[in-house]
Amino acid sequence: MENKEETQNSNESLENVEKKSNNTEQQIPKSRFDEVNEKVKTLASKLAEYETKEREASEIKMKEDGKYKELLETKENEIKTLRLETAKQKVANKLGLKGRQILLLERVKGETEEEMTTDLKNLLDMTRGEDDKPESSDKAEDKKINGFSQNPDGNKNQKMDHSKLSSDEVLKIIGVSQ
Repeated sequence: MENKEETQNSNESLENVEKKSNNTEQQIPKSRFDEVNEKVKTLASKLAEYETKEREASEIKMKEDGKYKELLETKENEIKTLRLETAKQKVANKLGLKGRQILLLERVKGETEEEMTTDLKNLLDMTRGEDDKPESSDKAEDKKINGFSQNPDGNKNQKMDHSKLSSDEVLKIIGVSQ
């Protein structure tokens, strides 16, 4: 019986030793744990630092892109203005504007040459005096031919005198009121 007990005790001892060795294998020494833990903390802080720098660089790039967008919008507006001015000049040439009539270009509205032509014709009609408005093509030629107007006596050789017009009258004629 004693043998049985000894065998049993020895089996129990072996089991205890095996359990201890299994526990020892699964346990990590504190120094190794601290070392790995420190590396993880270092990597986490480096990752956070990298992400912060990446975000800041992205924000700076977006700000620069915003400035480029502003510059692009400004240049597009300048181009649009130049195109409109060019179209106004084409319309003025097409309609044969001269002298003070060119001042009407500042008042012309429209995005296309057709719209500007219509608007400029309307402005020209509004600025003409009652005697200058064409009643019909024949009557218009009778009243004014090449800058000469017909006086009540029927004399077509009297030139219109614009020198006696005041500056207010000139502005009124071209449609600019003060």
